[in-house]
Amino acid sequence: MKLSRREMAALAAGAAIAAKSEAQTPPAAGDIAKAVRDANRRNSAVLEKFEIPIGAEPAFQFRA
Repeated sequence: MKLSRREMAALAAGAAIAAKSEAQTPPAAGDIAKAVRDANRRNSAVLEKFEIPIGAEPAFQFRA
């Protein structure tokens, strides 16, 4: 089967939209807290791979 560049771009865009919509399906009502905890664990695991020097931290004060 021969495809033009426009047809391949249309297929790729359709596949990307389908994958994105499947990835964003909301969890069931009882699983929201578990989904948030899992997302936080995944995000913290990714952030632990980077070493950030103290000088890069922004200077700010918490005021009540």
